[in-house]
Amino acid sequence: FPSHDRGGVLPSAADYAAIGVTGVDAGAETSLLGSVIDKKASSAVDTVAEMQALANAVQAVMDGANGTAGLPTKAQLELLGMTGVTDANLALIQEAIKNAGANGADTLAKLQGLTDGVNTATSNALAKIRDAAQNNSATGSNPSLADYTTALVSGVNANNLASINDALNSGSYRDWE
Repeated sequence: FPSHDRGGVLPSAADYAAIGVTGVDAGAETSLLGSVIDKKASSAVDTVAEMQALANAVQAVMDGANGTAGLPTKAQLELLGMTGVTDANLALIQEAIKNAGANGADTLAKLQGLTDGVNTATSNALAKIRDAAQNNSATGSNPSLADYTTALVSGVNANNLASINDALNSGSYRDWE
């Protein structure tokens, strides 16, 4: 297949079917699969089995974009070439894919952008919590429940948010390190 990044034309669903790769639909799926193939070494896409595994991972992304819970998996995203995916942030990345929809996840660059956005939001939320602890400036609702969720902090809920934030204001920041 010619490289789309180098001005080539993306393979069509019929092209994939002709080599024995099944389940690739026109549109977002062929776009994502083509952009993934462009980034792979030729030795990573030189068998039908390798291509089928990539097609299955692309299908999982599209299923996730259409609202299927639990898709795609970490392994599927990594197979496609995604970086920055962890067990801890996978659910947030899956949610970002769902919110973006198929057209928002139809290239590897868009998919990586969603992951990078999740990781930036996580870092920002952690910084907000850290700053509240350092400055003893937490209130009953700030940092928010959403800040803790985005920072991947578990165990915080509406019932204990105010108490946890109050604890941020007690003691030295160094006590928490």
